[in-house]
Amino acid sequence: MDLENQYLNMDYIEAISEGISVSKYITHLNLRNTNLNTAGAMLIVKSMMVKKIKHLDMGYNPALSEEFYQTIADVIYDETCSLEFVSFESNLMGNKNVAILSESIMHNVRLRVLNLSKNEITDKSSSRIC
Repeated sequence: MDLENQYLNMDYIEAISEGISVSKYITHLNLRNTNLNTAGAMLIVKSMMVKKIKHLDMGYNPALSEEFYQTIADVIYDETCSLEFVSFESNLMGNKNVAILSESIMHNVRLRVLNLSKNEITDKSSSRIC
């Protein structure tokens, strides 16, 4: 499902979340630059079945908060998580949110690509995930 550059308000997000939760065939979610806020992003993440989604791009959504990163970290940590590609490019994450994700990333054996480029991350955080 490619929604890149679409402005998603809560009405759209609720409809998308419902569709994701019942679909048997959605394996890719491109939500890049969709004006997602924490509430919307959490609704989508909670609706996706971790066993199905392999590709998740939430880049260029800088309004995502620490609460969201904790939720997605829990999803990534889950042993049934099928994510192979995750992008949070240009989300203004900072070191704190990378630290939240780091343990989950190390625990997940399926994740092959993690894009954290163009974020406010120092060498201290990059060493946590390398």
